[in-house]
Amino acid sequence: MAGESADLYKVRNRETLRRLDTGMEITRATKHEPIAFDSLSNEELRDCTDSRSGSKFLAEWTLAQLTDWTEQQVRLRGWRFPPGVQAAVRFQMPRPVGYVKGKLVRTITIFASGRYVHAFPDEDQDG
Repeated sequence: MAGESADLYKVRNRETLRRLDTGMEITRATKHEPIAFDSLSNEELRDCTDSRSGSKFLAEWTLAQLTDWTEQQVRLRGWRFPPGVQAAVRFQMPRPVGYVKGKLVRTITIFASGRYVHAFPDEDQDG
């Protein structure tokens, strides 16, 4: 398993981390991967996690953990999409998962476009 985790970091941005037997492919989205939050001012944190730069997962969400979790959610929903079909599902998690626009959030969105799927921290809707 440790070898698989290291191999995931060799995958380039937007390339496939894991192909599922359903035909879906979990892709890497480097813009959502953790950064060193501790050294950032509030303004820098807001800028680094805005719409352009992308929301960021907390360090505890390793690429292996995120890939496994995303696969589990895709399988639970039985997703199989033809090209061009898009879907998004939001998940409210019990603990914070990352930052969006400088705010700590507990929501993850899984977005699928055709057979490609990735996950990212998203704004909480409960305020």
